Amino acid sequence: ELLDITNPQGTRVLLRVSGDIRSLRLGDRVKVGPLPNSRLLIEGNITHIDSDRKELLIDATRMVSIPKIKVGDMIKNKRVVVLKPGYSLKEAAKILYSEGIRGAPVVDESGKVIGILTTADIMKALFEDKIDSTVADYMRRSVITISINDDIIDAINKMLIYNVGRLIVLDSSGRLIGIITRTDILKTIAGLEKAIAK
Repeated sequence: ELLDITNPQGTRVLLRVSGDIRSLRLGDRVKVGPLPNSRLLIEGNITHIDSDRKELLIDATRMVSIPKIKVGDMIKNKRVVVLKPGYSLKEAAKILYSEGIRGAPVVDESGKVIGILTTADIMKALFEDKIDSTVADYMRRSVITISINDDIIDAINKMLIYNVGRLIVLDSSGRLIGIITRTDILKTIAGLEKAIAK
């Protein structure tokens, strides 16, 4: 529970902790959040511990407010670029380069997502001296997806858990709607998506 934020010489945050704080020490670096009510992520060093009241005073080095926004709202004006499994890797590389993107979903004839190809996959083929291969030969078949109705926090968590830089966005029927990237999330959190669009 966030109790107070002050700023005399730097940002200090007072938190009430519901769990056990006996293992915490002064100077420990902690990361808290996102907090349920405020959606704040706070990172910093503990400067005071009140064990009786279960309160911590943190000298915050970073505070991020994660906006309450659905994935679908973040990508609604974004055109989705798709690749076909029969494309050569050279064709795919040309598409990715001309679109200024680093990855795209691979769809079959019915439009169903069957994989994803990234520039890293193309570089692997180049390294293996197989640049004349097809997208189907090098695409990753396990695709990490997210629903248009999921929150930005869900997208962040999935990217961290699966160590990926993009998620395929599907509607409630499992139909491809778009792709969300780390860059999209960073722009949204920083409030840059509107500033850049102007």
